[in-house]
Amino acid sequence: MNLPIYISLPLFILGFGFLVFVHELGHFLAAKAVGIRTTQFAVGFGHAILCYRKGLGLRFHGTEAEYKKRARQAIADRGDDPEKATATELYAAVDELGLGETEYRLNWIPLGGYVKMLGQEDMDPNARSDDPRAYNTQSVGARAIVISAGVVMNLIVGAVFFIAAFTGGVNFPPNIVGGVIPGAPAATTYAQGHDGDPAYLGLLPGDRVVEADGDVVRDLTGIKIAAALSPAGDAVDFVVERPDYASPTPYADPQRLTYRMTPERIAGVSADRGGRLMAIGVTPTFTDEVWFVVRGGDASRAGVEPGMTLTALDGEPIDSHDEFVYRMQRSAGQPVSVTYTDAAGETIVVEQRATPELYRPSLDAPASLLGWSPVVSALAVHDSPAAEAGIKAAPDPDAEIDPDAPVDRAGDLLMDVAGRSWPSASQVIETIKATEGGVNVTVWRDGQRVELQPITKRLDNRIGVSLLPALDSTRVAEAEPGTPAAAVNLPAGSLLRSIAGRPVSDWADIQRVLQDRAQAIRSSPDDASLRRVQVVAELMLAGTPTETDTVELTDEDVATLLAAQWAVPDDAGFRPRFDPILASGPIDAMGLGFEYTVRFIQQTYLTLLRLTQGSVSPTELRGPLGIVDVGAQITREGWTKYLYFLALISVNLAVLNFLPIPITDGGHIVYLLIEKFTGKPPAERVIQWATLAGLALLATVFVFVTYQDILRLVGLSG
Repeated sequence: MNLPIYISLPLFILGFGFLVFVHELGHFLAAKAVGIRTTQFAVGFGHAILCYRKGLGLRFHGTEAEYKKRARQAIADRGDDPEKATATELYAAVDELGLGETEYRLNWIPLGGYVKMLGQEDMDPNARSDDPRAYNTQSVGARAIVISAGVVMNLIVGAVFFIAAFTGGVNFPPNIVGGVIPGAPAATTYAQGHDGDPAYLGLLPGDRVVEADGDVVRDLTGIKIAAALSPAGDAVDFVVERPDYASPTPYADPQRLTYRMTPERIAGVSADRGGRLMAIGVTPTFTDEVWFVVRGGDASRAGVEPGMTLTALDGEPIDSHDEFVYRMQRSAGQPVSVTYTDAAGETIVVEQRATPELYRPSLDAPASLLGWSPVVSALAVHDSPAAEAGIKAAPDPDAEIDPDAPVDRAGDLLMDVAGRSWPSASQVIETIKATEGGVNVTVWRDGQRVELQPITKRLDNRIGVSLLPALDSTRVAEAEPGTPAAAVNLPAGSLLRSIAGRPVSDWADIQRVLQDRAQAIRSSPDDASLRRVQVVAELMLAGTPTETDTVELTDEDVATLLAAQWAVPDDAGFRPRFDPILASGPIDAMGLGFEYTVRFIQQTYLTLLRLTQGSVSPTELRGPLGIVDVGAQITREGWTKYLYFLALISVNLAVLNFLPIPITDGGHIVYLLIEKFTGKPPAERVIQWATLAGLALLATVFVFVTYQDILRLVGLSG
């Protein structure tokens, strides 16, 4: 099911309106149950389309005028003056006539509804009545029942919708690790009890996260929520089940491990919306079905097409995309024969290689090996100051190119940026930000030095060039201070020619050679000769002289080298994986419905707490526009996802309505508690000022979240 937007949008709006209507229905039924006179119950807002009142029938306009006219006439028929009759006497008169006390209205704006009770007006504390059936004359307990009934109805409807959704099955990205972001907690944390063992460093592809601080995790969203709602600086215990192929030794059942990780803000990750949410750096998993193929890549040239299936590596069958990622990462950049199979059973074998991601000890640290980082090339230049200055970039991967030609990713190498020689990617960004006025840039193009005209920065402190580490070269950027590379003191821009006696031609060679030596040291820690690594480099000086130096590796260096990561080839993309959460029967569905209702109540209150503590940004909140936008998109995915999202909204409406804010149901409960303990309600002036304050607060929040919604809709926010 993939409904068009012109159907999904109104369908969600109607569903949202139904939740508001249900809330008001709860107030109405409770008022009737405790004997309060309800004068009006409306579906929708605005003018009436159709009205009904017992004794008067259907009307295409309101029945209130005729209702009052009948009351006055009944008083007059008794010989009394209707102008002197009290409200209670008028109500008694129409009751004797058999007229219904409630006008049922269908209004023209189909969003929610409302209920009017005698003696109760949110905006007018003076709207009281002496009638024995008025709201204000009822006991505190009776009024509390009426006020809380709307919230209770929303919780009930939320639970029912959850039950219905899980009966049909709701698809979610599974709680399986597809990959981790280099430098994120998920990449730099050891499993408890395995500190220092590289086999247990970081989560691995295929790990299934089953618990977070003792709470069951059923899907990827559960992992992210556990991280996002954790107190800033606090660690969370994530329990994972590791598949057999990723375990150091075979297990009959998945190996169960605990990773104690402290979530961080991860910038630039769409799943974490630009780094405003706390996260551990887990990325989703995929199926083994090819979704798209990059033109000009190895897979494209070999004939791989969308719809084909990944079936084997080096002739050995694989069971999942996660296993493909794991084994490609362990191939250390060596060529691997990857088999793709089409629907007819025909196979295509492609030789592919993993690319080095180097080592990143934290999100803020640059990726490097022993302090050496690749120099930077221009991947793509858009209509920008850099383009106007003449930077030559690699071809746009989305541009029309010859599918049989290899992908040419070569662009200008940034040789000097504002006086900083051969900077790394992080150093380029830092230098540009710190430079006042025009940025002087010199590039290395086709073996020649090319000076560009000064580049004027944009308002965002950028020059409009995308940066890519030049992994196909062995040229090194300025060494990081305090590292083995800094001790060797090679001039920035030098080319590494050999390491440990083995020639290197790109960064894959560099990472593989250093990891091989680190593994040898780990196997023979007392062999001092292994720790001395000879490095031969061609210097970026006149005449390109060669220099030979020795790097002394410490245990810490060995650990960082073994932690360096590899990325799978990006010339073919795979279809995202979604697994259904499906109840096994009615009892299981009710259990899931109750579990998710309680979970979202807790998460809503926890979100509000984290907002006050600062670990959740207010920019993550969504207003009506944002809710409708997301709701319309989710509605397109099918009726079970539609019911699930409505259930989530219903629970959130219940929680937010019960907050102790004036004009909300929770605010009215506060008034009732004050009356219960003091023997009298709060002063009318206090209620009026509190109401104004509550309105001001809600108006401020509404304006803020609507502004954020607009930014998202126009693509200016995460």
